Amino acid sequence: MKISLWLSVALIAAGIVFPTYRLAQVARAS
Repeated sequence: MKISLWLSVALIAAGIVFPTYRLAQVARAS
């Protein structure tokens, strides 16, 4: 198991999920 692999996957997932969640919040608020 490579820690760097899991770290990169987590960073990519966060980079996708967080902007989408924030966008949904802004769209819902306005």
